[in-house]
Amino acid sequence: MIKRVHTVFIGILCCSVIYQICTLSPAYALVGQGVEVYPYTINQPSEIKAYIEIGKTLKVHEWISFLFPPGFQYIESEESKKLPSWQKKQIVRFYKDGSFEFKFLTSIELDPSKEGYKNITIIIPGDAGIRNPAIPGIYSIHVATQAEPDWVFAGEVSITTSELPDGIIITEYGIKGNANWFVSSPIIEMQTIDPKSSVWYYQNQDMVINKKKQSTLLNFSNGQHIIDYHYCIENQGKTSEWRTLTVYIDTVPPRFVVSGTKANTIIITEQEYVLQGFFYDDLMNDREAYHSVLDQTEFRINGKLVNIHLSDGTFQVAMSLQPGENQFHLEAVDQAGNTTKKEITIIRNN
Repeated sequence: MIKRVHTVFIGILCCSVIYQICTLSPAYALVGQGVEVYPYTINQPSEIKAYIEIGKTLKVHEWISFLFPPGFQYIESEESKKLPSWQKKQIVRFYKDGSFEFKFLTSIELDPSKEGYKNITIIIPGDAGIRNPAIPGIYSIHVATQAEPDWVFAGEVSITTSELPDGIIITEYGIKGNANWFVSSPIIEMQTIDPKSSVWYYQNQDMVINKKKQSTLLNFSNGQHIIDYHYCIENQGKTSEWRTLTVYIDTVPPRFVVSGTKANTIIITEQEYVLQGFFYDDLMNDREAYHSVLDQTEFRINGKLVNIHLSDGTFQVAMSLQPGENQFHLEAVDQAGNTTKKEITIIRNN
């Protein structure tokens, strides 16, 4: 069972603690399990993730602390500047060698009745004021808790001068129409170049991150799909910047009805006829589209563009008729390039 615990940093900065309690043998000492910094380039505001196993249960309002080595920087926020000096000292403590201690408070008590390892991921967000060193290199980070105050080695991070190259080859299988829309259900393959790396991704703001060794195949239905992805080089704590891939799919051609027709034929005696009907394509919303946007659909009668009323999807146009049969070619093309054609015959009797 995995629970998410939010932590507060003197009511200003928010961090997260994820912990998992397993049925293993009891632990009696804090153990560091690794640390990640994102992004890992020089002189950038950094998000820190430390993975530890705690031996003693954390209580409400207990400290969790990071010890950052010389090179890492702390940039005081405007909110922090308003705090009294005694309160600031509870958040950050600087040492003569250039290292500094950064603290925050837990806001929830873990269940003391549970025995076994407490596997915790501590997250310091990018706006907490921690900034990467200006000089590339490998830096060691330590952690401690109030219940177990001795510093333990959490892990090393590699700070570099440049981002990892893209590192992921994206191959698309499917038929594309107009404006980068797929008009068949596609398969997207994401494959990393480095054999020791993994693809990390999530879809449509679903924050459950999928991790696939080297490659993954993604299948999609009709709509707009947003995939946020990056890749991780294993055992080095290195990840590329998050990137976004948007996939647009519309396999359904425009659908419309012409009113008053019988077997696509209309018989009248007037010299003019108002041809009317309506579209019933679904419209796009922010995150999910079943078809391309109706206001991007072109509708023509005998090659002449006809306006579609977007409020209700209707159309109407007055047609002048010659005696006898009058042929009208109706064609609708949606944003993706799907096309629907109809032939309407209007017979004008004398």
